[in-house]
Amino acid sequence: MRQTERKFEKIYTDNYQQVYSFLYKLCHDSEAADKMSKEAFFHAFKRMVLYKGQCEMLTWLLHYARKMFVKYLNKTDALTLPVNLYVSNPEASVNDEPGFRINEEVDVAKLRSAFSKLTKKEGDILILRIFGDISFAELGRFYGISADSSKLIYLRVRDKVKEEIL
Repeated sequence: MRQTERKFEKIYTDNYQQVYSFLYKLCHDSEAADKMSKEAFFHAFKRMVLYKGQCEMLTWLLHYARKMFVKYLNKTDALTLPVNLYVSNPEASVNDEPGFRINEEVDVAKLRSAFSKLTKKEGDILILRIFGDISFAELGRFYGISADSSKLIYLRVRDKVKEEIL
C-alpha cells in the first residue's frame, strides 16, 4: 500500500464516525448516511492534493459530505425529512431564549428551494455550523474570512432558510 493510501486510511478511520453522524443528522437514514459518507471520503481522496491544511481535516471532509447531502436531496423521492435539532442564537441576551428547537417534518421541496437560493459558501456555513458543530473561527479559516464574517453569514442565512422552510 502506498504512503498516501495509508495516510488516507488513517484519516478515514479517525473521521468516519463524525462524517457519518453529520450525514445521519441531516437525512435520518442509516443506509443513505453510510453511502454518502463513503462517497464523501472517495471524493476527498481524489482531491487530497488540494488539502493544504488551512482548516481542520474534519471541516474539509464535512465540506464534501455536505455536497453528497445536496446530491441526495436532489435525488430523494421522500416528500419530507424529519428535523430535530436545537439551533443556538449567539446574539441572544441573558434575558432572551438562547436559541430555538426545530422538531418537525420539513418539506423536501421547500428545503431544495431554500438551498437553491443560497451560494455554495452560505449553504456550507449553515450546514457545517448547525449539523457539523464547526466553530465560526474554523469556518472562517476554511473560507479565508474572519470568524465574525462567518458568524454574520450564518445568522443571515439561518434566518432566511428558517423563514422559507417553516
